[in-house]
Amino acid sequence: MTFVAVLVVAGCTFWAAFDNGTYAESSRAAAGVAVWWTILLVVATGVVRLDLTAGGWLAVAGFAGLAGVSLASAWWAPSAERAVGDFDRVALLGGVFVLSALAAQFVPRERWADGLLIGIAAVTVLALTSRLFSAWFAQNTLLASSSGRRLSYPLGYWNGLAIFSALAVPLALRVAATGRQPLVRGLAAAVIPLVATVAYFASSRGGFAVAAAGAIALFAFCDRRWDVALAGVIAGAGAVVAVAAMHEWRALVVFPVDRAASIREGHEAAAALVAICLVVALATAVVTSLVAPRLRERRRLGIVLAAVAVVGGAIVLAAEHPVRQYEAFKRLPGGTAGGNLIETHLLSSSGSGRWQFWAAAVDEFRAHPLKGGGAGSYESWWAKHGSISAFVRDAHSLYLQTAAELGVLGLLCLFCVLAGGAWSASRALRSQEEDRTTAAALAATGLAFALAAAFDWVWELSAVAFVGLAAIGALAGRPGVLARASVRLRLVGALVAAVLIAPQLLVFLADARLQDSRHAAAAGDAAAATSAALDARRLEPWGSSPPLQLALVAEQEQRLAEARGWIDQAIARDRHDWRLWLIAARLETKAGDVAAARRSLARARELNPRSPFFRLA
Repeated sequence: MTFVAVLVVAGCTFWAAFDNGTYAESSRAAAGVAVWWTILLVVATGVVRLDLTAGGWLAVAGFAGLAGVSLASAWWAPSAERAVGDFDRVALLGGVFVLSALAAQFVPRERWADGLLIGIAAVTVLALTSRLFSAWFAQNTLLASSSGRRLSYPLGYWNGLAIFSALAVPLALRVAATGRQPLVRGLAAAVIPLVATVAYFASSRGGFAVAAAGAIALFAFCDRRWDVALAGVIAGAGAVVAVAAMHEWRALVVFPVDRAASIREGHEAAAALVAICLVVALATAVVTSLVAPRLRERRRLGIVLAAVAVVGGAIVLAAEHPVRQYEAFKRLPGGTAGGNLIETHLLSSSGSGRWQFWAAAVDEFRAHPLKGGGAGSYESWWAKHGSISAFVRDAHSLYLQTAAELGVLGLLCLFCVLAGGAWSASRALRSQEEDRTTAAALAATGLAFALAAAFDWVWELSAVAFVGLAAIGALAGRPGVLARASVRLRLVGALVAAVLIAPQLLVFLADARLQDSRHAAAAGDAAAATSAALDARRLEPWGSSPPLQLALVAEQEQRLAEARGWIDQAIARDRHDWRLWLIAARLETKAGDVAAARRSLARARELNPRSPFFRLA
């Protein structure tokens, strides 16, 4: 049973990442239906009852509040469609947390952590394979991101991929330090050089930071510090050697400039990486078996070495001139000099526009401190009020974006989620009945995710959020509690699950019909395209996407009056989307209504004044 659980957790983790990070609305909605349908079956059959820690219930209340505020904000948000989409996202992530807590009642936490590690490691290997053996993959698959040089496959976003892989570090160190077999300990430690290589090819400073944070948190939380420290030093040394080795294969670094050379170098780099991992595995197996047991009682020596590490870190930090680095972080992003984008970016202090993104979020919060601008409103706010010319959908900070979009109430709900997770982790770490190192690894994984959410949009990249929330959710359930729920409780739980399934199913079906409409329009079948778009409109009457698609199909058929009617309906559902006004201007121009076209174009420019399009128009 536990072996099957490990495979299920690993498979779900892998698939969530492989499906482009479960970022697309249709993927997210399908995952939401699957998660809550599973919860419905478990609760309705009464196999177990949802028995959470006090912190777990606090987190569930936080998720419920976030979902409720997000849905309610559809009344004042610029786009009801985006607000409902955000509601679905919160419902999905809350479902992952609840399902993890349910599973913790009959799946040992050790196996839960193993499943997460195996799933992440598999994705990490796949990502590296796409770079080292690029001939095995379609070129357009690897270059789907805006910058093909930075490794992003299969999640589609380089920082997201690196952070996803980095969440494996505390989970891998836990096995490397406490695994029962030397071979298992060695293989777990060998994952860490692979993680570092992914972060290097992704040119992700965030990935390296999250990996370091996870390792430090595990060391601080666990009771097997000598074992963790020794495994961490060996694996960390292997990571440094791996990155230094990859630096020498220039065609891989500047991929895909010279495809033939990158294929040749990829084979050489793969052989070197395998050799490094084997050395790390062997060294970890030997050292953790022979050296660690002798050092476990050397408490004073450990304290001295930890103090030396802290002082050394402080000296390095001071040598980096933190004030100067802070000022560089705030500066407007500029072009990357030279051809080595990966290393130039890694060694820079630029915030890549994050300071500007965060400032805009703070401004939106100040404009609407109580209720925020509405779920999904940041994109429109940035387009109109942002300080630099860039398309930005997310504020690159969960906390600032929540404040901007949902105001104080949303922040309070998010705080409940974080506080509940921390409370559950603290309880698990204090328990005398459970493996503290496993609890520490899961807590460190959750903490690393919370850190990543402060500077990147990993909350929206569902695969990354799944790992962090699944880790904390496993700490929120009470292991060994298998008492059947009462009939009343089962009915209430099933009803809640069914209510949460319905909107996600509607969004999934509507998106599927929109895709059908687009495919039919591309094939020249206007009747089928119109029929599919009308179905989407009936399923999602609050959305602007179905009438927009109907307008585009009518325009394709030169039915301009009908197209203008549909685009007016789309604008009525999202008056702050400058792209809708731009399409309206195009339709009005084709219809010969120049005055109306000028008004629509002016409105589009007002909503996105820094767009390069309007500088060229």
